[in-house]
Amino acid sequence: RGTGVLLMYMVMVEDMSMTSMVEV
Repeated sequence: RGTGVLLMYMVMVEDMSMTSMVEV
């Protein structure tokens, strides 16, 4: 439990703003 959430979060951030991924 956790990998799925992390993946979803990563995809959400990427879709929201590619720059956000670098910041996080």
